[in-house]
Amino acid sequence: MPPQFGNSTSWRKKRQTRGSLVDIKRKAKADRERFRRGKRGVYKRLNDLYLDGLDTGREVRIYTLFMRKPKGCRGTIQYSTYNSHPHEKWVPSAEKVVSPMLLFE
Repeated sequence: MPPQFGNSTSWRKKRQTRGSLVDIKRKAKADRERFRRGKRGVYKRLNDLYLDGLDTGREVRIYTLFMRKPKGCRGTIQYSTYNSHPHEKWVPSAEKVVSPMLLFE
């Protein structure tokens, strides 16, 4: 049985009572970090999808473009790309691209 510590409050209750972040700089930093982690996770899943296609003997090409536009009038649009074949020509012609709807029909 784990040891009991008097009237200690769990970390979850402490976090809920603290509420959302009030400091604007800390909130902006947390938002950037959350977006970075999410984008990194998406890249990992895309790469896993590409590797799974190689393992099953399918020719898979994955091209993804992320657009990020920060809030505010001065926010500049930032683009991030993922290309499963980095040494080939980017962007493929329209005839070579298959719509996602055709993949599931």
